[in-house]
Amino acid sequence: MDELHDFVERTMEEGFERLHKQQKAAQDEFRKQHE
Repeated sequence: MDELHDFVERTMEEGFERLHKQQKAAQDEFRKQHE
């Protein structure tokens, strides 16, 4: 049971990190287009 919980937490963290990077990349792109 603990292993599953650890796996879920790790997966969620990785997902959040990836989402955050995509969001930052999108913001940078937006800024470049509107300078």
